[in-house]
Amino acid sequence: MFPKLPIPIRVILDTIHEAGGEGYVVGGAVRDLLQGKVPTDWDLSATLPKEALLAAFQGAKDKGGRFGTVSVPCIQGDCDITPCRSESDYQDHRHPETVQFHGNILLDLLRRDFTVNAMAYNGEILIDPFDGQGDLQKGVLRCVGEPRERYSEDPLRILRLFRISATKGFKAELNTLNAALEKADEISLLSHERVYKEVLKILMSSGPQALGPLITKGAFSNYGFAYAPSLAALSRVPQDPLCRWWALMTLCGADPDVVSEAFCFNSYYRRELSECTRLYRAGPAKNRTELKRKLRNTKLDYGPISASFAAISPYYVMEPVLYERILVWQEPYRIEDLAVDGQLLEFEGISGEMCGKVLNELLSAVIKNPSLNRTSVLLGLARGLRQMM
Repeated sequence: MFPKLPIPIRVILDTIHEAGGEGYVVGGAVRDLLQGKVPTDWDLSATLPKEALLAAFQGAKDKGGRFGTVSVPCIQGDCDITPCRSESDYQDHRHPETVQFHGNILLDLLRRDFTVNAMAYNGEILIDPFDGQGDLQKGVLRCVGEPRERYSEDPLRILRLFRISATKGFKAELNTLNAALEKADEISLLSHERVYKEVLKILMSSGPQALGPLITKGAFSNYGFAYAPSLAALSRVPQDPLCRWWALMTLCGADPDVVSEAFCFNSYYRRELSECTRLYRAGPAKNRTELKRKLRNTKLDYGPISASFAAISPYYVMEPVLYERILVWQEPYRIEDLAVDGQLLEFEGISGEMCGKVLNELLSAVIKNPSLNRTSVLLGLARGLRQMM
């Protein structure tokens, strides 16, 4: 039996019906319901025009744009209701030249990307003209209609195919997959914002290696990715955006500066990526002392970064262990970990450039021998260093 809709959603559908139309839950929400999941986003279609929807719901807002979408306040969060429509003539590979509104849910479903997203539910009847339910049960992604036409209309659907596959565990039907790879270069027609959002979702999923075939087919050549070996190691990298982006660039031999420029990463994020690369190129540490020397000037949390290094190179397999021991034993490796600071040294008459030099010398001593990290001991060492300088 099909699951019951939440009361607020049923109230919305009833309101549409009372206004003389029919309302339907559509897209990913139907897919989630069929899988026994609670949808996080609710999209609805209605056979009413925008003006009728705005009149039917108190507090409804016109979201603007060509598609007549209306936002309705709801306990689940605002719900979007869009009048049923057809689209044609995608001359810029994104925006349809012609949008026609009508009261036909079947024509509305015909314009959608994949069969598992082309179902509608009105609370009583599931409308499934393309056997999306069958594909859902088989875990298959299949285009509605001719795949090449769907991708030419909007190349973002190619990224959506791989994103749904990576995040939901679906497998693409052969024609759907082959057409996506054949059209992969058309991703270059999309804005970097749209590409970034989809790539990040894939990258942060349990199946980030799904990016490999797209990179190989030149989908991201404009973004600095020209080559993709096996990306199986990506799934072992911690699900942290910095770690996953760095690992993807490193595995593909991409220049972080080029990728950062193409995706418009901010300067802070670029510095973090560069710092990851510097630490990786410094080579694996053989013991805790070497690792502390390596990390003395970094501000990054080395836990997930060391795990990333170990995931893509066996040479780094011991670094996460060494770092964990440093943390457990609370061994200092940065200036801020010292038992003295610049203010204390000023009381000893050590300031300015000399203060920085003394702190660095004290850190070197403490890295080698953590037991020295006591205020009285370090102040004594600082006095001796001041006389020598």
